[in-house]
Amino acid sequence: MPTKESVEYEWETLIQRLRNREATTQELQETLALLLKYHAKVPKKLDEKYAELFLLLCNHPNTNKKLIIDFDKALERKNPDSVKAINKALMQGLNARG
Repeated sequence: MPTKESVEYEWETLIQRLRNREATTQELQETLALLLKYHAKVPKKLDEKYAELFLLLCNHPNTNKKLIIDFDKALERKNPDSVKAINKALMQGLNARG
């Protein structure tokens, strides 16, 4: 049986926190830190969940440029072989902002 802590760090739980349009910038920052800690390994072929992550982050009402750039750079540092795919997902998220 999973512990409360392990459930709190599951991918879907953290993504739900990004989906919360009322989450503060601080809450977004904390969520991104947890994503980097527990889910930073990007698959060789970037799947839809990372594209959704950038879409949610870039379109959140309480996000900011620094938060987006810092997360992008940290994810790239942890996944040097996936930089191109990460940048593509980031651009899709930014383009969706309108």
